[in-house]
Amino acid sequence: TFQDPDEVERIEAARLGVHWGLGAQLVKPAKDQPLVVVKPHYDGPAYQAGIRTGHRILEVNGISTHDRDPEEIKRLTSPSGGEGVHLLVLRWGWDAPRTFTLERRVVEVPQIRIQFFPEKIGYIKLASFGPKSAADFEKALDGLEALGMRALIFDLRDNPGGNLDQAVQIADFFLGEKARP
Repeated sequence: TFQDPDEVERIEAARLGVHWGLGAQLVKPAKDQPLVVVKPHYDGPAYQAGIRTGHRILEVNGISTHDRDPEEIKRLTSPSGGEGVHLLVLRWGWDAPRTFTLERRVVEVPQIRIQFFPEKIGYIKLASFGPKSAADFEKALDGLEALGMRALIFDLRDNPGGNLDQAVQIADFFLGEKARP
């Protein structure tokens, strides 16, 4: 398929965890329904403006999201920084939609999240398999082991995949080199 240079740039930026736009993961549940916020990124403009999970975006800059393709809406919210984008948002419990004005900017989404729980349980959440995932995973694992980790929860929920070589390198931490054919 043909992809214009802007689309290729967006795909590559997403693979690296850097996005231009509002800083929220959006979904369109059905063709004739508005966009729904699945997850606003904590450092993104949407979260900072008060937009939360479950909010329905009815309009972007006066254009209805009901009959638009999600990619078309992405283009409306992410072309360049410094420009404001106006959202008409509705959520359960509100009597009427509210308007939010956000500034588009670069939003870096962390690819890995680490926690250390009681009983010396380590937790690593990997958002996707990007170009440095194996190195980041090894660093996180080393840090948790230095704290005396006895068990590990490795969370791959909502991970869409990515670089196969990075996934194989991470699997090697658990399976070892001998597991490969």
